[in-house]
Amino acid sequence: MDVWNLDISLRGERDYVQSSDLFTSLESFARKNFSALAYVQKIVLRRKSYRAVEAHFAQTPSALGTFELREGQHVTTGWLIETPRSITCRKPFDEAPVIRAAAVQAGHAQLPSPVPGYTAFDQVIILSKIIGAQIAAGTWVFSRADLDAPLREDIPIELVLSQVILSRCQILEIRQGDKAVGRAQGVLQPFKEDSR
Repeated sequence: MDVWNLDISLRGERDYVQSSDLFTSLESFARKNFSALAYVQKIVLRRKSYRAVEAHFAQTPSALGTFELREGQHVTTGWLIETPRSITCRKPFDEAPVIRAAAVQAGHAQLPSPVPGYTAFDQVIILSKIIGAQIAAGTWVFSRADLDAPLREDIPIELVLSQVILSRCQILEIRQGDKAVGRAQGVLQPFKEDSR
C-alpha cells in the first residue's frame, strides 16, 4: 500500500487534474483498501497537476498536496505526487447545471437538492467558486477541505462564507442536513486561468 496510482481523466478543455477527481479517487481507494466507511478527512493542494498523480504513504518533499484518510479512529496520512506520465483520457464536464440550480445570496450558496451527475465534492467546488466571485473577480481555486464526517451524496450541499483574508482567500463552512460537516478554502489566482 505504499503507492496508489490515481487513475484520473482530464475534464472538458482543462489541461490539469481537478481537485474533485483527486478527492473522489482517494475516497474510492480508501473504501476498497480500508472499509466502506473510510473517507477523505482532509485534502490540501499547493499547486495543480498537469500529469498523472500517485498517492504515496511516505513523506515526499516534492508533493503537490497532502491528504488524510479516516477509518473510525484510525487516520492515514498521504502525499500527492505528480508523475512524469501524461494523461491521455478526457471526459466532458460542464458546471452550468450546478450553477443554474444554486440559490445564491451574499456569502451563501446552496442547492435545494443534489444535482445528478455531480459528486457532492464537485458541488462544493462549484458553489465555492460562486461565492468567490462575490469577493473578487478572477479565478478562484480550491486549496483545502477539512471534513468532520463523510460528504453524503443524497443530501443537498450548502456553503456559508466564514472568513475572507486579504480579499484573496475564502474560508467556507460546508453544511448538509442543517449541520456543519466541514470547511473548505479557496484562493484567488494571481493570473487569469480557468482553474479548479
